[in-house]
Amino acid sequence: MESMEIVNEKGEIMSLSDQYKEIPLDGLNISSRRKLAKYLNIPAEFHEDSGHIGDYSGLAELIGFDYLDIKNFERQKSPTEEVLDAWSQRADFKPTIGNLWKYLIELGRLDVLEDCEQSIRRDIEGFLQRRAKFQDEYKPVQEDTVSQSTETAPDHHVNETLILSKDDVEGHLQFYDAFVCYNPEGGDVKFVKEMIKMLENKYKLKLFVPYRDDLPGGARYVMDAKLIESRCRRMVIIMSQNYMKSSACDFQVKFAHALSPGARSKKLIPVLIESSVKIPQILRHVTLCDFTKQDLMEWFWDRLAKAIQAPLEPEKSQDSLDSPNSSASSSMDIENSSSVSESINIEFPVMDHQEVRSELESLDGSSMEYSSSQGSSTGFDPDSGFCSSSSSLNIGSTTDMLYQRDKKEDVRQKKSIMSGVQHFFFPKKKKHKSQHTSSHA
Repeated sequence: MESMEIVNEKGEIMSLSDQYKEIPLDGLNISSRRKLAKYLNIPAEFHEDSGHIGDYSGLAELIGFDYLDIKNFERQKSPTEEVLDAWSQRADFKPTIGNLWKYLIELGRLDVLEDCEQSIRRDIEGFLQRRAKFQDEYKPVQEDTVSQSTETAPDHHVNETLILSKDDVEGHLQFYDAFVCYNPEGGDVKFVKEMIKMLENKYKLKLFVPYRDDLPGGARYVMDAKLIESRCRRMVIIMSQNYMKSSACDFQVKFAHALSPGARSKKLIPVLIESSVKIPQILRHVTLCDFTKQDLMEWFWDRLAKAIQAPLEPEKSQDSLDSPNSSASSSMDIENSSSVSESINIEFPVMDHQEVRSELESLDGSSMEYSSSQGSSTGFDPDSGFCSSSSSLNIGSTTDMLYQRDKKEDVRQKKSIMSGVQHFFFPKKKKHKSQHTSSHA
């Protein structure tokens, strides 16, 4: 970068070396700021070459402030100092002493540079000395290449979430059927090893087991969150007293629950291995796999494996609706239902009151006559529809007996229908209490 050189009225070269150009504006002390304000607070004339007014307002325009900002600076006691303070807080406007020097030259304020040059250089030297002293006394232990040491470290662009497990090191991204959430401290590891043996060997599932498949040296929660969100279809939660003590398990479950609120996608699969565990609030609505019940043990592993294998978003199957067998059965059901409705459709004859009464009287007489004649001649039981075993009468063949029972049922059904008709046309009047009393008397 070439140094900025300009000749003043005396023929002196006014320049600022390259090492001073990048010094932040915060390096200016209060005395230099007030000295600059002494010149720039005074309203100046329009500068033809720069197209700006040669005071604090022109400086604010060159920096990048808008009209409202400049009007706000105008109301302050020292507008120039307000401009410099606001500029120091705007990193996007590049607040450096080199830019301040350049803007003053563009405004044609060489008189300001001549009077303030020594003060500005003195502030720059003091700032460089303080920075060198700070770096010597507080030199960091890490190397500059460590990502946490400096803002310009060369590995900031590295995406540390691409390589999350041992399987990723082989050159391809590994996806898993389930993330195993457990506390490695205690006896839970024994159950986890048994689960690995059953699910991975027998059911051919791929599990991500922390402390077995993760890589040391990464950010624990960052890796867990990325795995749960994009690499693992489900999460198997090993619930025990040790689980309740683990902050890592608490984070993993809450993060997975946030991805599947209300258990709509069934992403969480709690496995209870101790009966005395108090179920957390966010898991009380989720169905458990209970390992503590011995009588259900034969179903446990198959049930757990099927829960992991189940699709997250099952599509609604239309096969049953579109299949020809289904349509045929549906048509048969419709025909059967129509035939049934036809069989029970009863048409009542149009009769006046007198005809209805006569029909009912004849029905009662025939029913009584039928009952007495059948009971006395054949030993037939009207209630059961079979012959009495104690009867010594000849009842005839089985066919005659069934025919008589069916005939009796027809009479009963007809009587029941006519009784309903009678009740509809001739409702019985309720007797008053006085009438009952008189009749008893």
